[in-house]
Amino acid sequence: MLMPVFLEKKPKTTDVEEKSMSEKHAGSFRISGKSQPGFGERPVKRNWVIHPFLFGIYPVFFLFAHNAHEAEVSEAALPFAVLLGFTCVMVLVSWILLRNFHKAGILTSVFMVLFFMYGHTRMYLDRFEVFHFGLRPLHDYLVWVGLLVILPVGLCFYTLLRVQKTPLGLTRFLNLVSIILMMMSLIQIGGFKLKLWGKHPDVRREQDSAVEAFTGHAIAPLRDIYYIILDGYGSAQTLKDIYGYSNEGFYEELEKRGFYVARESRSNYVYTTWSLPTSLNLNYMHYRDYEASSRTGPRFRPFYSTIKNNRVVRILKSMGYRYAHFASTAYPPTKASRDADFNFNNEKINEFATMLLKPSVLNPLMTVLTVPDRRQSVLYVFEKLKEMSKNPDPVFSFAHIILPHPPYVFKEDGGNYSFNQLINLGSQGGEYRKKLYAAQVAFANKKVIELVDYLLANSEIPPIIIFQGDHGPRLEWRMARTSAVNREDETELREYLKETLGILNIYYLPDGGDRNMYPSITPANSFRMIFNNYFGADYPLLDDESFVPSQDTSNSTPINVTETIAEVRRHEEGSYPF
Repeated sequence: MLMPVFLEKKPKTTDVEEKSMSEKHAGSFRISGKSQPGFGERPVKRNWVIHPFLFGIYPVFFLFAHNAHEAEVSEAALPFAVLLGFTCVMVLVSWILLRNFHKAGILTSVFMVLFFMYGHTRMYLDRFEVFHFGLRPLHDYLVWVGLLVILPVGLCFYTLLRVQKTPLGLTRFLNLVSIILMMMSLIQIGGFKLKLWGKHPDVRREQDSAVEAFTGHAIAPLRDIYYIILDGYGSAQTLKDIYGYSNEGFYEELEKRGFYVARESRSNYVYTTWSLPTSLNLNYMHYRDYEASSRTGPRFRPFYSTIKNNRVVRILKSMGYRYAHFASTAYPPTKASRDADFNFNNEKINEFATMLLKPSVLNPLMTVLTVPDRRQSVLYVFEKLKEMSKNPDPVFSFAHIILPHPPYVFKEDGGNYSFNQLINLGSQGGEYRKKLYAAQVAFANKKVIELVDYLLANSEIPPIIIFQGDHGPRLEWRMARTSAVNREDETELREYLKETLGILNIYYLPDGGDRNMYPSITPANSFRMIFNNYFGADYPLLDDESFVPSQDTSNSTPINVTETIAEVRRHEEGSYPF
């Protein structure tokens, strides 16, 4: 049975009432000015509120775009999800407080921008020595957070609360700005990928060819090989002259155990990303066809490929070795290896997330937040290296340990720094940091001796062991180009070369494997010597050369400073400054 339909006549509304209703609906969670238009009405333009979400995730895309040469999508995935979720929570909380979606979006965007701009703002103000309160670092930090974040957000909230009108125009403007910023980062990432497309040779194919050309062969007994990089570990002379730390006792202990100490050794490069490919591929890498256009530019990525797909691993695996890869905590190319039979990684907080939060409000707390993870990762590697001696097959173990390189997480005895000490690190000068570095050298020495004693006692066949720095400490010249060095100033030039190139380089080469070793051997010749002495190869030794970044900022091909080092040594009256 059909029921009659009664139509209630709606009272007419004035233009002011219609406008008020429209604004009311605009502030609702429907995000639109009106619902569907009636017959004959013009469609109402939707006022989407997307800027808080784009501003929330923009730091991930910005950081990825500027580190596309080494960042992996998998590293950025979790920070992206966390930031997106955090932004959603902020929008919801802001809406509960303001009951208007447009206003909630504006408050959230202001907070997110200030949250991530805190570090940059502080750096700018500190550079011009603006507002020094003379407080303790923790109290100073809290005051600045109040001034740069809490106060502006509070003023924004108060203003939005007092304004009755929905800020549609500001929403459209912020939407446009956030879209432009995102597009800029996406274009930069896309441009990087296009530059890489088909520009570089197949590294794995090259390494396969190198294995086929290898003239050596497996000679029984096959010994375990340990190649351990202690990042930023300087030479004894560097430690003595610049850091006031004597390492002779450590050297003597190793020599008692049969190690060869290359006391005059130096790094081939001042950067890990040229140093490691050179030692792992038995050749200087910057001479290759794909020379780097910049230290972190798009043409630099092939050097990462030659670390991940290196010649040493491919040759040893072809002779029956198994490969154990121990991840670093701060260097993407050595985080994992698809060639490895064993991948060891105990890292909980990845480097991408650390870099993402570094310029944020959490900047002064990042050292405190990451210390447990950094400590555990280093200790984990030393413990797992011991286990390799129990494997019945011959194993090549490669470990890149971020020690004594910063961050400073170990005292000399391996103890922790207190919360206040960690907070205060950012305000300490160079001399204090030198002491922290020397303390980590002392702790690294203890772990090295402990590991060596275990391996020598528990290996059925005496193993081959290399401990090596990839470059010098560089605390005074961290990331500095040679353009920052006055070459006419002999003292300044000597200190630069000494601190950036002088390295630890020690070998345990049993049963005569140390024949033909010499004090100034560099990492470029390390495995040439080992393959010749233990596997019957006939690699000619390379000239031991060292390179630093070019003074010409338009040309990043490194320059050879080998002759300069020889001149410096002559001025040192026979001593070895490296």
